[in-house]
Amino acid sequence: FQEATHLEPRNVDAHNNLGTALLKAGRAEEAIASCRRVIELRPASPDALTTTSERSGFLRTGRYDEVIALCGEFARAYPGVVNCIDFGVTPEGRPMKALVVSRATLDPMQAKARGIPVLLVQGGIHAGEIDGKDAGFLALREMLDGRAAKGALEKTVLVFVPVFNVDGHERFGKWNRPNQRGPEEMGWRTTAQNFNLNRDYVKSDSPEMQAIVAYIKFLST
Repeated sequence: FQEATHLEPRNVDAHNNLGTALLKAGRAEEAIASCRRVIELRPASPDALTTTSERSGFLRTGRYDEVIALCGEFARAYPGVVNCIDFGVTPEGRPMKALVVSRATLDPMQAKARGIPVLLVQGGIHAGEIDGKDAGFLALREMLDGRAAKGALEKTVLVFVPVFNVDGHERFGKWNRPNQRGPEEMGWRTTAQNFNLNRDYVKSDSPEMQAIVAYIKFLST
């Protein structure tokens, strides 16, 4: 287990297993140190980094305040590895959130200088089809805890935008997509100004598209 913690220093399970083994071996002080490391790597609340979707058995999806909270919680749980940033404001005044994640660098200029690719993952462009938001948070947690895509964050800067159409996301209803299997309630396809963001890349008429295009240009500098 000690070898595992050296290979993957942020792997919660490895530190937890090491602590248990040390305690059984009568090495209490070292076991306590391992337990403290587990607490540092994982927030006190077991639900802090999970979504409404996971906790409901993938029947429901959370509102946008959950995205704001998770963005901050991930940054607090993985300091120096996750940044929670705002890259724009919607017409209805909501912050447009992104999580910047990497064990190589969180600075796009450094990434470019070192030849490290920056990968943008965008969810919720049509906020009624919102599985990308919830799957993205789950996948991100698995990566950060060393259970998926091992080594990827050492070679890549991942930028995760959980919800692009934020105002549409908050137009919640049970019948927004009646032919879709879940969630029980979901957001709306278009923005507050009735822009379909998936048709706005070239025109960039919407404030949301203008914001993300400006952010992409910043990431590319």
